[in-house]
Amino acid sequence: MTRYRLRWPVVLFTSLLAPGLGGLVIALAVRPVLVGCLLGALLALSFGALNIARVRRRQLTVDLSGLEVHRDKYGLRASWQQVIGAERRWRQGWRVDELVLAGSEVFAHRRRGVEAQLPKGVADHPATRRIQVSAYDKRWRDGPIGAELRRAGRID
Repeated sequence: MTRYRLRWPVVLFTSLLAPGLGGLVIALAVRPVLVGCLLGALLALSFGALNIARVRRRQLTVDLSGLEVHRDKYGLRASWQQVIGAERRWRQGWRVDELVLAGSEVFAHRRRGVEAQLPKGVADHPATRRIQVSAYDKRWRDGPIGAELRRAGRID
């Protein structure tokens, strides 16, 4: 079993972009300038730290039976037979490699030992048919994921 966390460039970009822009707006809007800059930086760092803590919990687990992805409020399980290929495309300003799934099992995360509810609309959402594998492992084609998909004839 191999576990991957989101790569740090992905974590920082996705976690700090919105708080950073918000902090910049506050820094420009509040006078005197020094107070605005301090307030903007404090708010950007606070919200950025909360986002980083949330985003760092996302992980991809790979084993002999397939893949399991833990996202914010839900997770996906897919066997190797459900992976039908890989695509490279632009998502949120990043060029990513995505594994395309024929189907997956969607499950809610347990929170503090209590079974959570699956968010509405997630089960049928297109995101449950894709895994952004390059966000977890930049060289996924050279590792266990690529080896398994080559063995099954899903990628070259």
